[in-house]
Amino acid sequence: MTSLKEQFSDFFELPREVILSAPLIMMVGQKKMYIENHNGIALYQEDKVKIRLESGSLTVEGKKLLISEIDTEYIYISGIISSFNYELEGGVGD
Repeated sequence: MTSLKEQFSDFFELPREVILSAPLIMMVGQKKMYIENHNGIALYQEDKVKIRLESGSLTVEGKKLLISEIDTEYIYISGIISSFNYELEGGVGD
């Protein structure tokens, strides 16, 4: 069953990430990552960056990771990205 926000988004053809505060994650090769709709940084190291999201967290691993730009709406991570993991809070379907 879809939520009222999802129905609103579908009816008005609005991007779900805007209405639902869902993260928008884009990668350019393995060198840059763009994360929209974040809730801050939980961990920042040269080989690992953990970003807080509305529904959990995103962990990015690699080498020479750098937060090259940060704003209240988005984060740019650059470096050599080897993997990332999206962790949901509360389990699947919540």
